Amino acid sequence: MFSDELAGNASRKRQEQAKARRRKLVEEQRKQTGGNETTITCCDNVVTGMKAVRYPNEDKIKDRKNVAPLEDFKKEFHVGNKADKGLAVDKALEQRENRIVQKRNKLAAERIQSSFRAYISNRRLVDEQKAILEKRLSDLMVVSKLLAKQNQSFCPPPSLVSLLLNQMLFVMHSRPRKRKNRESKSGIVEFQYFSMISKYLVESDAKIIARVIEFAVIPGLLSSDRNLDPSPVWIQSAEGKLKLIKLMRLCIYLISARQGSSSVRSDMKKESVASKLAADEDAMRVVYKMILTIIGRDETEPEVGAFCRKLFFSSLGHADHPITIGRRPIREENLDLISLLRTFLLFPSGMKINVIPRNVDSLREKSISAPDRSRADGFFNMISNIALERDDAYIKSRLFAEIFTVPLLTWRLQQRTIDSIVGKGGEDENAVNPPCITFLDAFLKFHEGKDLFDISGLLPFDDVPITICPSPPMLSLCANMSQLGTTCPLIYDIEKIHINVNVAIAYFKFMSLLVENTPLGSFSSRESEIGWIEEGSRVSPVVISSIVRDQCKILLTEDFVRKIFRIALDFDPTDVDQILGQKDERDMKIEEELKIIQTESVLSVAAKEAMIDHSTGFWKKSKWAKNLSKKLTSFLPGSKKVSRSNDLRKEFQLSTSGLSRNQTTQSCEDMNIERKLINKIQRQELLFCLTRTYAIIVSRWGGYARDIINTSATAPATKVMERLDSSIIPVLNVLCFSTSYLKISWALIQSNDILKKDLCEMVDVKKRPFPIRATNLFASSHKGEIDISKNTGSAFLLLLLSSLAHSLIVTDDVELHDLEAPLPKHQILRCVLLLKSIVHRACCFDVNVKDFNESNHVGLSLINLSAKILRDLYDRSSRRLLCPPKLWLIDDLMDSEIRKCKTYEDYWDILNHPILRVCPFFLSFKLRLKLFDRLTTTNRESVQGRNDGHSFRPGVHINIMRGRLIEDGLTHLNKLRSNLRQRLIVQYVNSAGAAEVGLDAGGLFKEFWSDLSNQSFNPHWALFRETEDGFLYPNPSSNTAHGSDDIVLFEFLGRILGKAIYENITIKPQFAHFFLSYLRGDYNFLHMLPDLSTMDKTLYNNLMFLKTYDGDAKDLCLTFAVSKDDFGSNEEISLISGGENIEVTNLNKHRYIEMVAKYYVCDRIKDQSEAFRRGLWDVIEKKWLQIFNEPELQVVISGPNDGSIDIEDMKANTKLVGGYTVFDTNINRFWRVVKSFNGKQRAQLLRFVTSCESPPPLGFASMNPPFTIQRIPFINDDQLPTASTCFNILKLPAYTSEKILRDRLLYSIQSCSGFELT
Repeated sequence: MFSDELAGNASRKRQEQAKARRRKLVEEQRKQTGGNETTITCCDNVVTGMKAVRYPNEDKIKDRKNVAPLEDFKKEFHVGNKADKGLAVDKALEQRENRIVQKRNKLAAERIQSSFRAYISNRRLVDEQKAILEKRLSDLMVVSKLLAKQNQSFCPPPSLVSLLLNQMLFVMHSRPRKRKNRESKSGIVEFQYFSMISKYLVESDAKIIARVIEFAVIPGLLSSDRNLDPSPVWIQSAEGKLKLIKLMRLCIYLISARQGSSSVRSDMKKESVASKLAADEDAMRVVYKMILTIIGRDETEPEVGAFCRKLFFSSLGHADHPITIGRRPIREENLDLISLLRTFLLFPSGMKINVIPRNVDSLREKSISAPDRSRADGFFNMISNIALERDDAYIKSRLFAEIFTVPLLTWRLQQRTIDSIVGKGGEDENAVNPPCITFLDAFLKFHEGKDLFDISGLLPFDDVPITICPSPPMLSLCANMSQLGTTCPLIYDIEKIHINVNVAIAYFKFMSLLVENTPLGSFSSRESEIGWIEEGSRVSPVVISSIVRDQCKILLTEDFVRKIFRIALDFDPTDVDQILGQKDERDMKIEEELKIIQTESVLSVAAKEAMIDHSTGFWKKSKWAKNLSKKLTSFLPGSKKVSRSNDLRKEFQLSTSGLSRNQTTQSCEDMNIERKLINKIQRQELLFCLTRTYAIIVSRWGGYARDIINTSATAPATKVMERLDSSIIPVLNVLCFSTSYLKISWALIQSNDILKKDLCEMVDVKKRPFPIRATNLFASSHKGEIDISKNTGSAFLLLLLSSLAHSLIVTDDVELHDLEAPLPKHQILRCVLLLKSIVHRACCFDVNVKDFNESNHVGLSLINLSAKILRDLYDRSSRRLLCPPKLWLIDDLMDSEIRKCKTYEDYWDILNHPILRVCPFFLSFKLRLKLFDRLTTTNRESVQGRNDGHSFRPGVHINIMRGRLIEDGLTHLNKLRSNLRQRLIVQYVNSAGAAEVGLDAGGLFKEFWSDLSNQSFNPHWALFRETEDGFLYPNPSSNTAHGSDDIVLFEFLGRILGKAIYENITIKPQFAHFFLSYLRGDYNFLHMLPDLSTMDKTLYNNLMFLKTYDGDAKDLCLTFAVSKDDFGSNEEISLISGGENIEVTNLNKHRYIEMVAKYYVCDRIKDQSEAFRRGLWDVIEKKWLQIFNEPELQVVISGPNDGSIDIEDMKANTKLVGGYTVFDTNINRFWRVVKSFNGKQRAQLLRFVTSCESPPPLGFASMNPPFTIQRIPFINDDQLPTASTCFNILKLPAYTSEKILRDRLLYSIQSCSGFELT
């Protein structure tokens, strides 16, 4: 069959003869001396008739350099500069130029003729060889089919295989071609690997290649006879290696040929050769089989397999061990399959333009054409099969790192390939890990020992700039893994109840790494996100792809979060209820204390707290007190030393039972019980992984990572969101309202030893020296697996606190106190103790740690959420007591620091302490009152001077008529604004215009200010209204009553209140809770409905009826409008634009309720409240007020709300002068008389002596000057007691009987007279 070829190669002889003829023709042309005009003309025609194509042999012919330059000729000819030879010179120059042009044209013609002849000769030779090859292949196919019918296989000998292979490679590589750079100017992506492959392959060439491989190469590779295998022979010689490389290059070229490739110019209306080749699926299958076969030769031919693996995965052939032929390395010829596949997926069109088309618009069909998607499928499946069949972590790791970081990978592959990646559609989907998890495990094992925190350094970041691909590799990986995870039946399947827990654990462990390192725009809900690229010294913005971001956010969808958390939270509800229902002795004690004080109002409790000293500093500092304490405790039963770490454990204790004890003590005798135990432990591990992943997401995109301790520090803008992103809300909604995460996670925190230990260490300075703000959830690699055991308790607590904070937004006081939602009340108080320890350490201990200046968003979120929840619960407790007040306190906190302060600047620095900014209620109310008193006193002394005789600075003199207190006060005082802190000297003028007797040393001012405040805040002035409980709030109709002056009047009233507080004058007005919140400057709009209940209970009840109404809200005929009643005139106010025409339905009734509450509580009194607050803040600093809650601030303003006066406190702090002693009979009579007074009479007595009807908030001990009783000479029993209000002195005669003392004292204090009484 091949006898003619055995005798010799005829084509080679013909080729040699052609070369001899060409050589002879060139020699004849060189002998000629001149150019032929006809030949030149013909050459010109040839030039004009053919394309200006540069062929490979073009560079072999160089321009001749034997022609002298024209400028040199000019210089030589014009020497002498003779004018009579000018004409001849011009003519000679013209002739010379013509000769040069003729020679150039001749050389061009010679080149074209030579190239054309070479092209024709080569084309003829290739066609001849191709015809011979096709004939041989046809004969070979006939023989193979005949033997196949007889159930025999035909394996051609290696010599025949080499012959056919050489002939095929000659045909495919020996055609004229254009040179291609690695990247052309048009942006076409080319590969240096294919520079030798013909660019004029036709459709039949793919079939020829496939037949050679199928019938000649593959049978030998699969043969059991080693003598028939041609590959070992190829490997042994340099020529054979080169032959194998060319064959593999040709195969890869066919695989990576693109739809619309640039092998033919686009302006020529011809079908792309690459698209023709790509259409032959049978040829592709043969090529895939060839590559898979030759790579899998490890067992039979390890040298061949190693050579091919190094060839196809070029990074294996690095600089230390390159692929060589002889001594020459051919590293540049490596055919890296993974890099080719990545480039093919990134640029499927073959043009280096935007990787993500701008017109994709969420349509996967536009991301890649159908033929290219089919080709990408085959290419990916081939490499995936290579990776899965071999135990090679390097190939799997590279496949994961380079292919899974391609943007829109799930769109660029067919759905069947995606299903195979996630393990969908197999016979047993739960039998093994899906390929995506297998590649992930290999990636982790290959990078074992490396710091996985910076996982971005292990991904390809430099191959595609962000200007072309607006999706960084980390973002693309996060999007692809999110897509794969939500489609993997082993992780998430709507139709299934159970999943493969081990697969889900591995998946979410890795996702915790991704969400820590992915760009901030990955889960952002904003329409556009900007990425920044550095171009030298310039930084330019690039819009990140919104489609890739949407793929990431599928991880946050409610359905996915609900399903996966319900599987992980599949615990026995009985165990959870048992843990949460347990109460220890401390819980019982707290409940008993709360029952005792619940009968009192929050104002009464606050007033009592002002008189209680919780400090134990004396007993801790005094040596003899310590010794005495030790001797006393030695007599107590069961006394023992308790370490600080034990105290910390007791702070949030807890009982171990339920979950962990059952998990560790169950018997394994029964296999079913053992299996249940394993499933429970696996679910718990899955819950740990889920919690860690979503805790990182919440900390980065929840808006909680703000440093509230060090306000000057800011978190990196590229790392966290400054505000809560709306994409996180569905996650929080699911955790709070669709699952039992709150209860189960809090039960686990109290019962799981790992979580308890981690949290105990977090609040213990000795066990964990680095600050809480540096707490992170960085994962590490251990034995090729992700280790997430670090700070597991912190992750649980973070997600628990974010869920609890979100739940408290919609939890009203009834649910919290009576329905035990979201947690039982005693569990809420346990949570308070834990959060108190966290904030205490962060504010008092961690601020002094200088070695750890770097903060992490996890630690900052823990601190911020802890403080936020504590403030929220404390605010609720200020309305309805949640616990005894002492539960909020930390013993001896800042007591010593406050004692050391001397000046106003010292106290101001204390006010800026983190504790007083974040959670001031950690200090006792009495201690904060002392601090406030010292702030006002030291500031007052710096403005007015000290009250020590002659240190007063000149004050502001004002004349006040008793019948015109408000008018005169407004005229003289409102213009002072912040200067109202100066000392005011009051001169009363009677109705006749004459000045009253008496000089103001402080008493007249106190009397004037008390009377002024009582009249100003009287509701009859129409500036304030009263709630049903008698508390004041601004009158919404004040503008109708006072016109445009109402804002000025409110500013003036604010200054009146501020001056009263500044001068330590207690006044009568009792303000509504929500109005006091406005005065503090931090009103919580989440409490509008409870505030509305205090303002208008009828309206509140109506709204609650609407909220719980089961019927159709349209039946109630409500619209988004309310009626405004101003002294009988009704006006309809729209809550939203066109609200009077918008009907209230079941869908929008919750919004209607919120808007009505906001209108009545906030909007309609907004102007009046802001004006009053401006006036108040002119005198009193805002920071001074923010250390109190609303009931405490009311105590600061008016003292005890019931007006009661503690006679024992008054007696203990009364100063006796003029001869009186505690044993004096008249003094004893006086105290018996005062004790017999009712509350009103006691207030009249106090006003008579001090001009104030209530004692200071701190009691009579803080009154300055002190309450004093002075003995005056006795004349007779008709003599009346008098007072010096400037110095708080009661001048009391020594009456003869107790009855006379009582009558005279009552007459004096009830006469309401001024100095005329004297």
